[in-house]
Parts: sequence; structure tokens; C-alpha cells
Amino acid sequence: MGYDITRVYGARKAQDLIIEFCQENRMECLDLTPVLELLARTAYLEIDGHWTEEGNRIVADGLLKWFRTNMLAIAYEGN
Repeated sequence: MGYDITRVYGARKAQDLIIEFCQENRMECLDLTPVLELLARTAYLEIDGHWTEEGNRIVADGLLKWFRTNMLAIAYEGN
């Protein structure tokens, strides 16, 4: 894996590099990109690609679901 600073990468390429890094280093990785891509018309601003209010809601919901699932599992393992 490597990141060539002379190339321009799309959002998917950047996310793929992050996922690859996490897998190689046995790190948990939450990838919400597929959900955002499904709703691209409402999840991203057309002018610059930042998340819209809907995009932020999608990410917040995904994070909340992930934390609830994983924090419960960690708490259970700790008892």
C-alpha cells in the first residue's frame, strides 16, 4: 500500500486505502461510504462534496448503531 501524492484520488480510493490499512493492522474500521454512495444525491452537497444535513444524519445514525453494538459487546466482555 502506498499513497502517491502526485495522483488525484476519488473518495472511494481514499476509503479503500484506509480500509486496507486497518485490515493489515488488525484494526476495526467502520465504512459508511456504501450507504452514503447509495444516497449520493441527498447525502452530498453538489458544490463541493461535503455532507448535507441528510449526509450528516446518515453518518450519525451509523456511528450510533456501531457504538451501541460494540460498546455493549465490550461492556459484556469486561464483566
